[in-house]
Amino acid sequence: MDRFTDLLLPYLPGCPTAIIKTEVLQSAIRFCEDTWIWQQDAEKTIAGGEDEISFTLPVGSKMIGVQILINGSIVNSYTKGESKITLDDAVASSKTFQTTVYLAPTRAASDLPDLLYDTWFEAVAAGAKVPLMMMPGHPWHNQRGAMVEQTKYLHEMGRARQQARKTNDQTELSVLPRPFI
Repeated sequence: MDRFTDLLLPYLPGCPTAIIKTEVLQSAIRFCEDTWIWQQDAEKTIAGGEDEISFTLPVGSKMIGVQILINGSIVNSYTKGESKITLDDAVASSKTFQTTVYLAPTRAASDLPDLLYDTWFEAVAAGAKVPLMMMPGHPWHNQRGAMVEQTKYLHEMGRARQQARKTNDQTELSVLPRPFI
């Protein structure tokens, strides 16, 4: 998180780095939960009679959602745990699932994934600046700046949602000719 802190200090004169780090982490968690942009794809195979699929999550992350496909069809009947899912019905024979796990940092995370720094820096930084700039009575208080940063955050959040959805589109788009009546 030091990568974010060093670049945010000029916008928040006098703000302690510990407070900036806390807000960067909160912003990253909100951003990931709102957009589902941090994704991990995996192919999982479970044996017949089993109903549990386990995932190995990166350190400092939590699973916020999962998408499971069997033969291109979405599986909706499951219960999500911390790092596993339990299917409502055990599979009759060995099956291979295509899974996409959606992740967010935990509150105890000491670092953030490169994806958030390299691709979504502006969004996470803007999300961190808003509550800090709204703190009255501090040298870094800047209500107008906070409104600008909130607009940036919302714009970037919309872009990230579009990108996250685009990569998960499982259907092929096609145009079918129809006669006009």
